[in-house]
Amino acid sequence: MSEPFLRIENITKTFKDNLVVKGVDLAFNKGEFVSLLGPSGCGKTTILRMIAGFERPTTGQIIVDGNDVTDLPPNRRKIGMVFQAYALFPNMNVADNIGFGLKIAGMPKAEREARVEEMLKLISLPSLGKRFPFELSGGQQQRVALARAIAPRPSMLLLDEPLSALDAKIRVSLRQEIRQIQRELGITTVFVTHDQEEALSISDRIVVMNAGKVEQFGTPFEIYNRPASRFAATFVGTLNTLGAKVTDAASRTVTIDGQSLTLDRLPAGVRNGDSVALTLRPEAVSLATGRRTTLHSTGACRAWPSSVRSCGSRSIWARTPSTSTSSTTSTVRRRPTTTRCRSPSSVAISSFSTTEAWRRRIASARFVA
Repeated sequence: MSEPFLRIENITKTFKDNLVVKGVDLAFNKGEFVSLLGPSGCGKTTILRMIAGFERPTTGQIIVDGNDVTDLPPNRRKIGMVFQAYALFPNMNVADNIGFGLKIAGMPKAEREARVEEMLKLISLPSLGKRFPFELSGGQQQRVALARAIAPRPSMLLLDEPLSALDAKIRVSLRQEIRQIQRELGITTVFVTHDQEEALSISDRIVVMNAGKVEQFGTPFEIYNRPASRFAATFVGTLNTLGAKVTDAASRTVTIDGQSLTLDRLPAGVRNGDSVALTLRPEAVSLATGRRTTLHSTGACRAWPSSVRSCGSRSIWARTPSTSTSSTTSTVRRRPTTTRCRSPSSVAISSFSTTEAWRRRIASARFVA
């Protein structure tokens, strides 16, 4: 197996007495697109700036392609960076902005002009080289900033929330363009964002951060369906949560409002009497009419103790009351007020009602693999 292209080893960063990055260890592969995802103040931009060389780690090392760059200045790291605020030179036209780094590097004029033309085609702005930044839209300016960052052929590309200043429609189209360009060039890319949808849609892997620490590092599927902590589960996506208590850890039995529920697995270390939270993604639930209601889960149902990893489930079988047909039909139709239909045959639940009747209906379920 090849060595990781970028290694961040036990990095910490302190500003005065404030520890903002707390012993972070990460390894990214060559050509990989990795997103640093988390709320404001979690340390993701600080890590990006340390990779770029704009901040020096208090402790730890940064290894790029086998070389320790921890103490190198930014101009010696061969890294391109795109900022949130574009940072284009207002007194230069588009072509000069893109070619600025090439000029500083001493590239001959003819070669520089050819490279700039190539970049303009890459970002789909081949005829706008003579325009100035104020004559461009926000999306066009960000494309120019991207072209300027990759024109010198850097070994790695860093993107610091480059889409946050754009409207929603342009964000969607531009993030796909960025991903397409990244794949075409095969450049290792680190993308900072607080937007979950953004990270899930374009990343090879995601680093979920909180309070200066890494909560989880994995693929979008793993982050969404197999969260490693309560924070990762609640920060990414929407969850329905039911409180439960472990009554028999050996048989994986818990209770909700006095109703027993058997899980296919429990996290290691859970004991009798422990409180857990059962969580379920709303889009993974459907209700079917009949004497037995089937709730299908795509591995999105989790059991959470206070500080232990979750277990996974594949599907839930819930029995409706075994009375008359009319009674059964009535029970199925009694949905919580937050239920919303996505198709005639399925119901997505955005949050479970806390009424005892609805809790009992869910609590009578058996979780099976």
